[in-house]
Amino acid sequence: MLSAETTGAYGDAYITYGSKTYLSKIEFRSVDLLADGHHARLRLNTKRSDGSVANWAWRYNYGGKGAQPEWTTTLSDSRGITQVRLQVCRAEGDDILNCAYSGWKLNAYK
Repeated sequence: MLSAETTGAYGDAYITYGSKTYLSKIEFRSVDLLADGHHARLRLNTKRSDGSVANWAWRYNYGGKGAQPEWTTTLSDSRGITQVRLQVCRAEGDDILNCAYSGWKLNAYK
């Protein structure tokens, strides 16, 4: 499990690697921790085989304090996935206010 917490936002994700280039199951959960008018969001960052970092699509939590939406998806990158981490942020519109990151989880298939 990956998890991270910053002021106003918490997130966790369960990741299952399927191959060197594929995450066969990703289960996200975002929690808004404060009644402050800001929203919580999270996404995955991956390290590719060449060492570059890819930032994937945001998942938004606009539900207010205590809201805990969940998502299940997969991810594929032909350039390889050697590691993955979770980025959790609090934001106002498109402006990121603060973020935290989980540790990196290595791909056993690499």
